[in-house]
Amino acid sequence: MKKLLLILLAMTLVACDILENKEDEVVEATPEPTPEVFSIWAVEPGIDIDGIKIMKPFDKKEIIVGNTAALLDIEKIGYPQEWHDYGYDTNAIIVAKDGNHGIYNYDAEMVYPITVSVHSAPFASGLTAIKVKNNSLGTFGYGSSHTANRTAFIMDKDYISVTDVPYEQYDYDPYGKGKEMPFVAKKDGVIGVASPKNDGTATFEAYNGGFEKRSIIPVVDASHKVTGYELVDAGGNSLGGVVTLFGNYIEGSFINDFYAVGTNTDKALIRASTAQQIGLVYQDVGYFSNGFCPVKKYGKWGYIDEAGNEASDFIFDTATELYEGKAYVRAYNQYGIIDFKKTREAGEQINIQSAYYANPEEEPIGTAEVLVTELTLRTGPSPEYTYHGNSYMGARYKVYEIQENSGMTWYRITDRYWIGDYNHEWVNYIAN
Repeated sequence: MKKLLLILLAMTLVACDILENKEDEVVEATPEPTPEVFSIWAVEPGIDIDGIKIMKPFDKKEIIVGNTAALLDIEKIGYPQEWHDYGYDTNAIIVAKDGNHGIYNYDAEMVYPITVSVHSAPFASGLTAIKVKNNSLGTFGYGSSHTANRTAFIMDKDYISVTDVPYEQYDYDPYGKGKEMPFVAKKDGVIGVASPKNDGTATFEAYNGGFEKRSIIPVVDASHKVTGYELVDAGGNSLGGVVTLFGNYIEGSFINDFYAVGTNTDKALIRASTAQQIGLVYQDVGYFSNGFCPVKKYGKWGYIDEAGNEASDFIFDTATELYEGKAYVRAYNQYGIIDFKKTREAGEQINIQSAYYANPEEEPIGTAEVLVTELTLRTGPSPEYTYHGNSYMGARYKVYEIQENSGMTWYRITDRYWIGDYNHEWVNYIAN
C-alpha cells in the first residue's frame, strides 16, 4: 500500500511539472494580414522620361491605280502598329529624355535605348514613321536619320536592332504639306484618282475597284477643290456624307469606327456607323481603343467611353490611348502608367484622389460625391486658387477637412486638392 502511494505521488509531481512548463510557454498571435490598398497604377509616376509619342504610322494608305500611287484615307483598325500591317510589335511607345528618343513597352521597360538624337534628325523628328524609297528595303517602317553624317536606319520589327539604309532613300515625310500627291476622290458622283499638276490643275481618272475597308474620301468640284467628305464601304458604295457640323473632317482620324471633326481648338468625335456625335466638343481628342478615348477639356486630359460618358476625372497633363487596358499619363509632372482595365473591373474610379495620394496617416472625416456633370478641382479652398482639372458626376472622395469660404463649402480630398460646393447642390457630403 505504501508503495502504491509513492507511485501516485510521483505521477502527481510529474503532471504538475508539465502544467508549469506549459504556463511558461509564450504563444505568439498570428498577425492580421495588412489589407491591400488598390492602386490605379500599373507603374506609379516617376518613370525617368521627359515625354512620350504614340508610334503612329502614316495616316493614309497607298493604292496603285495603273502606274499611279494614290492616297486613300482608309479606316484604321486596332492599335497604330497594326493599322497598315507593317508587322511591328504593338507593345511599344516612343519616349523622350534629354533631347533623345528611345522605345519602351507598356510596363515601362526599355526596348530600344534612348539614344536617337531628336536635334540631328530632319526637323527635330527623332524616331518616326518612315518610307524607304527602294521597295526591297522594306518600304514602310520606323526609323531615323542623322543629317550631320548623312546616315539613316530602319528598325526591325521588334525595335531591338536596326538596318542601315541609304540616306538618299530615307523619307520621314513622304506625304507632307506642300507635296502634291495623287489622291482618291469623288467628282460628279464618280470615284477616281485626282492627280494635281504643278500648274495648279489636275487630271481625274475613274477608279472601278474596291477598297480593303471603309474609307472617307474627299468630294471635289470641277477645279478639284475639296468641298466635303463622304464615307464609303469596301466596295466604294456611298454610306453618306461625313458629319461636319462642328468643323471640317480631320484627315487621318478614321479609327475603330470613329472619326474627328472640328478646328485646331475645338473637336468632336463622331461614330461612323451611326453618324452620331459622341460626348461633347473638346479642346483635343485622341482615338478610341479598348472602348475608351482620351479627350482634353479645360486644359486637362481625361477619358470617355463609347457612349460619351466621362470615365475619369480630367486631371492629366498628358494621356495616351489605351493599349491592352494601359495608358501612359503625366501626373504631378511625372509619367506613370495607369491600369485602366483593372481599375474599371474592380469598380474603382480614376480620379484625383486615386491618382494623387492623400497623407496615409490622416483619417478621413467623411465622404463626398459629385452631383454635377463637372466640378472644378483647385489647390486651395477658394475660387482664387489654381485650377487643376475637373471631376465628374458620380466621383466619390474621402474628405479630410472642411472650410467655408467665398459663400461655398470646400472639401479637401487629398493633401493639397479641394472641391467646392454651393448650397449643397454640387456635392453630397456624408460625415463618418
